[in-house]
Amino acid sequence: MNRVRYIWRYVRNVRKLPLKPLDFISVLTHTNSKEVNKYWVEIDKLAKRYEIDLSEYHKAIYCIVRIVRPEKFVETGVFHGHSSFSILLALHKNSKGKLYSIDLPSQDLPEGKSPGWIIPDFLRDRWELYLGKSSDILEGLLEELGLIDVFLHDSEHSYDNMLWEYRTAYPFIRGGGLMLSHDISQNPAFRDFSKEVNSEYYYMLNNLAGLRKPE
Repeated sequence: MNRVRYIWRYVRNVRKLPLKPLDFISVLTHTNSKEVNKYWVEIDKLAKRYEIDLSEYHKAIYCIVRIVRPEKFVETGVFHGHSSFSILLALHKNSKGKLYSIDLPSQDLPEGKSPGWIIPDFLRDRWELYLGKSSDILEGLLEELGLIDVFLHDSEHSYDNMLWEYRTAYPFIRGGGLMLSHDISQNPAFRDFSKEVNSEYYYMLNNLAGLRKPE
């Protein structure tokens, strides 16, 4: 995609200016910048230690989990597992919480590899992976879990699927909990949903957006 089309997609579907990653985390979690920076430095060091390439998107997720300290985190979309790794590593450092992931295995994964194949064994005790479409699994999983702390969409980025996931997950997010979404520039689903629930949303480049459910 050329730069003009990339920018136009944001103008058309997002219609607000992005925040810098640390500012995004700070505003979304109601945390001071010094605390956010502490966790940003931490994940930088950990990424180097484990020799894994994490984008600002993945680092932001790590920081959010370190700050929010969720008991129950639900995500849709795993693929290689970089986001899941970031979440699980933060849960490990918190010494609390569990990640519940839904993913439809992709033919684009390396031969013989399953979703989340990069995740090391020492992080897997806090992880439950459900294979299949979110449309078949998400609602039942949420009913089983009850209230959750954080939901992250990163599965099929069609308007209908994104909006369905947001609408399905939102009632199960506790007051003060977070809804996160990757690739909000693909279409206006996240913007439209924020209007439905009358909540301000924020986003950073690398396509991570979030809103906080009122207490």
